[in-house]
Amino acid sequence: MAVVPAGGAEECSPVTAEAQAAGIAEVASGPGGPSEIMRDGETGIIVQPRDADALAEALIALANDRPRLRAMGIAGSRHVRAKFSREAYAQRVLAGIMLVEAGTGAEAIQGT
Repeated sequence: MAVVPAGGAEECSPVTAEAQAAGIAEVASGPGGPSEIMRDGETGIIVQPRDADALAEALIALANDRPRLRAMGIAGSRHVRAKFSREAYAQRVLAGIMLVEAGTGAEAIQGT
């Protein structure tokens, strides 16, 4: 189990992605990086920053439920591979290029 107790919003969380890629469930605080990468309750548990009681409760809950801990690790590994692999990134870039070539991408990319 990985523990990532950030004190505030974290923009990017390589620890979260690396732990999940390795099949390790984690307890992390959000908002920010962990909450954008993790699926709360599925690939790990997200607690509010600076909430020591919630952090302790989540750690104890996962430590006492090994099947859930293993399932979250497996789900996290699958999630990171599907969303953040080189192949997934290349597919998103290619899809963006195809939208631009079709004349619909600029609006979608710019959000207009």
